[in-house]
Amino acid sequence: MLYLDQKFNRASLMAATTVATAALLVATVPGINAVGVLLAVGLVNIGVYYAMPDKYSKTYAEKHLKRYH
Repeated sequence: MLYLDQKFNRASLMAATTVATAALLVATVPGINAVGVLLAVGLVNIGVYYAMPDKYSKTYAEKHLKRYH
């Protein structure tokens, strides 16, 4: 169950960073086209994805596994 929480949290963060990065680019870079936005968002999200930890810490897992027992 914790794995599903982690997967949902990672997907939610990636969706949020995609939208936020695209909005920031459109608002700040004059004359950027759709291809430029997609390329920049992809590059930023690659960095965000690999910066996230692969799993939760032991303390976090113990705290949140209690709600499933």
